[in-house]
Amino acid sequence: MYEARSTTAGRVFSAEQFEALDPALRSHHRESLTCTGCGAPAYFIRTARNGRAACFGARPHGDDCEMASTDGEGSAPGSLEEADTIVATDSVFVLQPSRSRAITHVTEGEDESSRSHRSGRRHTGPETERTTRKSLALNKLLRRLVREPKFRRSKATLVMPDNTSTTIRKFCVPASTVDASKALPRRLYWDYVSYVHEDTVRGGAWLNLSKRGAPGIRLNEGMLASVKAAKKITDTGDLTGCSFLYYGALTRKTTTDKYYFAPQDPQWFIVRLKKQDADR
Repeated sequence: MYEARSTTAGRVFSAEQFEALDPALRSHHRESLTCTGCGAPAYFIRTARNGRAACFGARPHGDDCEMASTDGEGSAPGSLEEADTIVATDSVFVLQPSRSRAITHVTEGEDESSRSHRSGRRHTGPETERTTRKSLALNKLLRRLVREPKFRRSKATLVMPDNTSTTIRKFCVPASTVDASKALPRRLYWDYVSYVHEDTVRGGAWLNLSKRGAPGIRLNEGMLASVKAAKKITDTGDLTGCSFLYYGALTRKTTTDKYYFAPQDPQWFIVRLKKQDADR
């Protein structure tokens, strides 16, 4: 996890902020850390000697907690040194539909048949370099894009569902930078919704960005219902100010010759309500 709530401090800390605290203050707050998603007791892991960034973990997360780590969090480590060996350094992210939690460890050089007989972390000889491939669910990707400006510019490898490789920086496109008069290929488009307009004629709603000329998002009745159910809201207006992430291409509106986003699959369209990031 990249953030946790301290009940003694009464606020949410990013791992970077928590590590920067005075050691005595950090020790005071350490025992009060909880997961921001499910409230499970959390622990802090400092920056590792191998360069792995500081982070948080929980023991364990609640069912379906969207903060659950792909690093396989379980019981809290006995010491910070021990934690360094448990959490591996990120090298390759594998994009998954929202809430997917699988983690795959792949040793470069092995074929599929040899991998099918083994699972978990593998130990290889000095002649083979191991590459760790970690799942990154859509909801967790959006959270990092919203909360971590540096992550948006990351050159970390991102493996797409069709097994092609790209980078976070190249493939995650702010929708407000897109010209609605031009067709663009399938990408991970993300941004913030400025205002919402319910379609009383056809059902569903339009989610609009603040920048003039940027494409809007058309949610048909089924998609809108799915989004509201997932976020446990009944008022479509609650989507105002939310962030979104959509894996797909643009659709052309024949009456205006303009392009817009028209997500059809709930697995590849996710939103974060404004209140989820109210502390930022």
